[in-house]
Amino acid sequence: TTGYQSGRMTPPKYLLPHVRVCFGPTGQLVTVLPTRPAEGQPAKVEIHDTQLMLQDSDEMEDLKVFPGPLVRNETHKNDVLMYCQKMAKECSEDVDMLDRESAELIWRLLELLLKQNGTIIGTDIADLLLAGHEPSTQEYAVSGPRIVQSTGQSSDPLNTPDKEDSRSSSPAVRISTDRTVISAAQQLEESTDRFRNLLLYGRKKEALDWAMKRNLWGHALFLASKMDNRTHASVMTRFANTAMRMNDPLQTLYQLMSGRQPASVTEGAGKWPSGCVTQQIAPTETNY
Repeated sequence: TTGYQSGRMTPPKYLLPHVRVCFGPTGQLVTVLPTRPAEGQPAKVEIHDTQLMLQDSDEMEDLKVFPGPLVRNETHKNDVLMYCQKMAKECSEDVDMLDRESAELIWRLLELLLKQNGTIIGTDIADLLLAGHEPSTQEYAVSGPRIVQSTGQSSDPLNTPDKEDSRSSSPAVRISTDRTVISAAQQLEESTDRFRNLLLYGRKKEALDWAMKRNLWGHALFLASKMDNRTHASVMTRFANTAMRMNDPLQTLYQLMSGRQPASVTEGAGKWPSGCVTQQIAPTETNY
């Protein structure tokens, strides 16, 4: 033990004194000031009342209405739900908040978690995100029916109307696309809107059935190709049986490429008279 010196063998974590702060059990703020008691400086501890410190701040009003402390089996679930709904409404009505939609979305998410006891799935998140934001084909369309504003003046100099006629004529709207084409385009847009909304809400199976019923085979085949192989094969078979006749050469080609016997083989044989088929195919003794 000769030459052994007792004392600290590792460097201190903090080289200089620092402030130590913690909260007390009844809402006090306890602060330990940076002093050196080992060097003879007195230890200073301050105890502050948080209610007095925050009585003039806006955050204190929020703390008063907060249904806390949140204790399991003691705090009523409905009180917390009402608080989340109140905060979400205040966020939506606060025009001075920079990102009020995100703040409202957070409170709605907390409300959803409370209602479902912390268990949510992808469709719940989709419903929450798309609430009040229903997309349509018009938002994504590149171009639509071209509408030309007619002012009664023709660009053709040979068909220029008289001044009196041009004055008496009123502006009219002329659509350069046939009504039948516009009606079909509108139906296609409505069907695509429904297909898109079903996918946004996570309903892939319903969206696939809707696309096949509305002859959106491009969307149906692409969606099925990203699903399992059985679904893809089923959609391809349904497309071949619905969009083409059984004796269509395309149908025959697709069935041959799929390794199946074409349906046109059996249909063609059934159209020949039985006697004619027997005379042409059945062998006789004289043929040998």
